[in-house]
Amino acid sequence: MKGTFNFLLVLALAFVLACVPFAQTTTPAAPATAPTAAAAPLTGSMFLSIGEAYNHYVTPATYVTELGFGVQFGQTNFYNINTLDLGATAATVREDVGYLIKKSGPVAVFATMGGGITSVSSTTATSLSVGGVTLGSVGGGMLVRYDLGSLSKKLTGFGLLAGIRETAVSGSNVSPEFSLKLSYFLK
Repeated sequence: MKGTFNFLLVLALAFVLACVPFAQTTTPAAPATAPTAAAAPLTGSMFLSIGEAYNHYVTPATYVTELGFGVQFGQTNFYNINTLDLGATAATVREDVGYLIKKSGPVAVFATMGGGITSVSSTTATSLSVGGVTLGSVGGGMLVRYDLGSLSKKLTGFGLLAGIRETAVSGSNVSPEFSLKLSYFLK
């Protein structure tokens, strides 16, 4: 338990430190010379993603299908990202907070942190010292999205989403997970 607490503390501190240097500042707008229309209401972008993830927190390490849904908080750099991993021996449901660290051209870099639950079948019980139960999981990592719309107008909204995250599941060590997904931004 102490190791998990230390992991969460370090992960939270790393997330905060990663976000601080990238805080956005705004400059006052020049005075308008003509009346302007009212600002549009705050509406967030939403995205869907589907792909494969390779995780090491089950034995043997395996590929899982990963489904994701994200919603931007207003016009901020924060996203609520819900993920479902479906594998032969384990299923995980996660809720993460994502922060858009940097966007440069077609590339966007996100930091993520969150937690969820993992349901493990009894066949993987030896790796987690439990069998057929639901366990808590916490983790964080990075996502990099490449906008495929920059290559062709026909691909507008589509992107490749590659990620790495460290996941700690109750009863196991901290393990990496790698993912590659196709994402689509709903406007």
